[in-house]
Amino acid sequence: MGKILVIGGNGFVGGQLCRMGRARGYQVAVADIAETCVDSACEYHRCDIGDYEAILGTFKRSRPSLIVNVAAVADIDLAQRRQELAYRVNVTGAENCARGAGEIGAKYLWFSSDAVFDGKAVCYTEESPQAPVNYYGETKSLGERRVMEANAASVILRLSLVLGMPVAAGNSFLAGMVRKVLGGEQILCPVDEIRTPVDVLTLCEAIYELDSTDFRGVLHLGSTSSVSRYEMSSYIAQEIQADPALIVPLYESAPGKAPRHRNGIISVEKAQRVLRTTAMLSWQGTVERAVSMIKEGGERNA
Repeated sequence: MGKILVIGGNGFVGGQLCRMGRARGYQVAVADIAETCVDSACEYHRCDIGDYEAILGTFKRSRPSLIVNVAAVADIDLAQRRQELAYRVNVTGAENCARGAGEIGAKYLWFSSDAVFDGKAVCYTEESPQAPVNYYGETKSLGERRVMEANAASVILRLSLVLGMPVAAGNSFLAGMVRKVLGGEQILCPVDEIRTPVDVLTLCEAIYELDSTDFRGVLHLGSTSSVSRYEMSSYIAQEIQADPALIVPLYESAPGKAPRHRNGIISVEKAQRVLRTTAMLSWQGTVERAVSMIKEGGERNA
């Protein structure tokens, strides 16, 4: 196996990617902005992806064959408030990493979002017109263009919502929800925001499968069916045997929030053709696989 460098490896998805990489025989390195790596078993590089010379230096020292950039300002409201930061990470950083990967001859994979779409259509393919409704979506849309201009061999994965538990740290919707409902706290869930979730284990499996292919360009990863945030959260509560009354339907946008796209319904038909060993699951199967990680402390092997 080769060597993977996970940019943002201290986080939720990055941590799972590192864990799975080691299990599959990869050498694993992490690049992040923190002082230290949360996983002491990883080679660690502290760097700022907004600085091209810094990131290129990191790539040359580490010499990975695969670079996966999961670093992002992914909080939609934070991106709306701190646009300069969101641009630096989601656009400049993504472009810098693509350019640097091309410089050292490594495969580059970057995460985009269904937020590049306006959420008004019934379903979106990889070729659907983009029309983001918030600044986060704008940075992802522009980031896609910049990445492909800098390195046409790049792989861009568009995701709707990632479910699962962190290995050590990171922002996970599922972990936050479980903590709140098991503590008796109510959760407000929009009934009109439809998403096409993927569990983090399936996502990581797809990444490692893609490393063995010549695929380049944009690929949607998600479930084979879509679900509202409210219905999904209610199903999660049922799966973890929490009080269903704690999941409260939200019919109007909360004040002060950035606009959200409604229908994050992405087609995964292309992924089903490209991926031979990684199966896209139904949304129920996706939730069940994600929830299974709770019982196993986020350490379930693929």
